[in-house]
Amino acid sequence: VRVNFVPEMVMVREGKEDKEAAVKKAETEAQLRRAREHQVKMQEHFLGIEAQRERQEFERVLAVQQEGQIQEDQKNRAARARKLDHAKEVRLQIKEKEAELIGARQA
Repeated sequence: VRVNFVPEMVMVREGKEDKEAAVKKAETEAQLRRAREHQVKMQEHFLGIEAQRERQEFERVLAVQQEGQIQEDQKNRAARARKLDHAKEVRLQIKEKEAELIGARQA
């Protein structure tokens, strides 16, 4: 009877060790899975922050460019208005000179 008892005890001990090893492996895998999920969440968080910074920088640059375009347009309109005023003044001077010459001929 004793001869059979020893192998049974060995089998029980091996079974218990296998069970402990399986539990430890499952705990380790669960811990690794949680760590990976946390890593992925942090990466997504930092990517979101980076995307927001890039969007803000883009909007800042766009606003500066739009302001520059508005100023350029205003400058061009002012220059065009000055040229038109100058051309109008030259035409008026020509008209006055012609009227003066016509008046001198008639006199």
